[in-house]
Amino acid sequence: MISWKRSGTRIIIWTVVLVAVVAGLKLTIFAAYRVESVSLEPHDVQREAFGVGTVEAKVVVGVGSKITGRVTALNVDQPDRVRKGQLLATLEHQDFQEQVSQAQHDLDRTAADLVANEAAIRQAIANQALAEKNYERYRSLFQEGAVARFDFDQKEGYLRVSQQRECDLMSCS
Repeated sequence: MISWKRSGTRIIIWTVVLVAVVAGLKLTIFAAYRVESVSLEPHDVQREAFGVGTVEAKVVVGVGSKITGRVTALNVDQPDRVRKGQLLATLEHQDFQEQVSQAQHDLDRTAADLVANEAAIRQAIANQALAEKNYERYRSLFQEGAVARFDFDQKEGYLRVSQQRECDLMSCS
């Protein structure tokens, strides 16, 4: 009897396990499919989509500078949206300010030179006018015999020198 009891218990356990497996298979794998039917009707479709994701640009634009220098201020960061004409960064400008200051100094010096040259031209014109008057006076006095040839030649030399000086200042050929 003892052996029958053990065998009977085994048979009962195996039977329960087998019934449980068959019932599980019937409820899962061999279960009937649920089918729903829907009728189609025409209607407007909205062209909108919502979701989470990453947007990448179609065109990548490189940004650079025509001049070199140290960046002192960065006004945008990598994911920021920018628009045409927006200031992206500021470069150190001390060297450029010094260049502008030097150029302004050169301009001021050139303007002063221009004023001095204009004054020299006016002086040369006045000297030439005086030399022409003195030449004409001494020519007429020389023709009358009232002055020596040396004095007349001296006034003629002054006239030629004043004419050459004016020509040099006026850059004539």
